[in-house]
Amino acid sequence: LEDEPLSSCIRGRVIQDDPTSEQTLRRALNWVDECNTAHAHTRCSIGDAALPLRVLDVDYGSAPSRIRLYEPNGARGKYIALSHVWGDIRQFTTTRSNIATHLQGISFEALPKTFQDAVFLTRRLSIQYLWIDSLCICQDDGPDWERESAKMAQIYQNAYLTIAATGSKHDSHGLLANRSPPEYVDFSMTMKNGRHGEVHAFLLPLEDAAHASSYCSLREDPLSSRGWALQERFLASRILHFATKQMFFECYCHMLSEDGFRVQGRFNSIHEDVHPSQVKQEGSSLSTLKARQYRGPWLWYSLLYSYYPRNLSKSSDKLPALSGIARTFEEKTGDKYVAGLWRSQLIEGLIWQATGIQSGKMKAPPEYRAPSWSWASIDGPFGNLGLAKKDDGTDWIDIAIIIDCHVEPKGENPYGEVKSGWIQMKAPIEPLSRSEEK
Repeated sequence: LEDEPLSSCIRGRVIQDDPTSEQTLRRALNWVDECNTAHAHTRCSIGDAALPLRVLDVDYGSAPSRIRLYEPNGARGKYIALSHVWGDIRQFTTTRSNIATHLQGISFEALPKTFQDAVFLTRRLSIQYLWIDSLCICQDDGPDWERESAKMAQIYQNAYLTIAATGSKHDSHGLLANRSPPEYVDFSMTMKNGRHGEVHAFLLPLEDAAHASSYCSLREDPLSSRGWALQERFLASRILHFATKQMFFECYCHMLSEDGFRVQGRFNSIHEDVHPSQVKQEGSSLSTLKARQYRGPWLWYSLLYSYYPRNLSKSSDKLPALSGIARTFEEKTGDKYVAGLWRSQLIEGLIWQATGIQSGKMKAPPEYRAPSWSWASIDGPFGNLGLAKKDDGTDWIDIAIIIDCHVEPKGENPYGEVKSGWIQMKAPIEPLSRSEEK
């Protein structure tokens, strides 16, 4: 525990079974405050930003039992975003039939448990506004949904904090359900420096022993199986995960877990930001270091391998669920997005291969979703994406040339659903015949 004599010598911490305990909540609030005020990374200091088209005002009136949907009309402020699993039954959404009522007020008791907990945490952080996709986007208004879903990059990047219901299977589960922490065994311990105190030990399951850090357990939690959640995690400036076993905090400086482990850096970033000290130490220019650390298309391919096993409620969301990341990549690199691939690496991108044919895991979507040359045209696993020039020490000779390409979006979002697409290329043609072998 924090107030015990050996707390400064031993990194591990005891996990409380009740996430609403004052000690647990104080730890979470301290993580957020320390990130915003003490971290050197520029993306960790988040001030007022343009509020989304709609937000939930959790400080509406004097009654804590009421909140409201609010349209800020371009105002600036701080807001928290929620990342969550909807579940099979969409219990509470904003639609054309109830949006006027929601703008007048929403009963706190009518909200599903995950939303109630998000409101509670937003108030504890003294933030007035909360953004929840199912309530802040009109779900049966096609143009509204397309327009607002195209702003996901901006919404999650500008949020003061993203709260992730990582361990919740559906919105009725809640963020703050009791956990089942390890069974601790207490014993006395004396350090070499003579410092003495109580230590709380527990048995580590064999399947966890091979993991460098406890954050690996996030991969097994329900939110990690949701397609939209990948970009919500990637785009957020910082995230407070309420996972099955414990809390985690993730920002551009490090990842922290409730049990005391700390991992430097972030699990992903389109650019590794260059600190001024690196320029001095390595004797290189800032532009040279940035160019060396650029990971654009290769990071995209890595994200796709994490993306394809995830679930989508609507098959047509295959590209829209990545549209925020695609927009960020294009703005950062100046590259051109081509139905899930990139113009600068289009030849390499075309090498992908469906790998689930024999096992029956690969299938075509119920309706047209992308050109056949895009990985987004199938459901199922694929391999070899971006394989070609990735390998160092290998000489490659280009025998195919992309002359032109074009993708026609289905709506207003150029990174969303696709109506059609084509590639014009010049390359040798090799006759092939179908093999009868299985």
